[in-house]
Amino acid sequence: MGSAGATIFASSSLIAWGQSESLLQKLAGNVANHGEQVSAAASTDLTFLAYLFGSYIGFFHAVRILELLTLQARESGIR
Repeated sequence: MGSAGATIFASSSLIAWGQSESLLQKLAGNVANHGEQVSAAASTDLTFLAYLFGSYIGFFHAVRILELLTLQARESGIR
């Protein structure tokens, strides 16, 4: 928060958005209103986090596979 790289996802009526947008923009560089549906902002955030953490899991799994292959190669004398 407080930086140009921060993001705030909001869900609100157009009236509430008009009243709060300038304040939210002071807190984050990227502020987006996802409409009046109450769950829209939370769903967007959860979708982003699922993608992000899914990619982390894939990365760490790949690292572990490479670690195991490197150990097997070293044990067999392959360099």
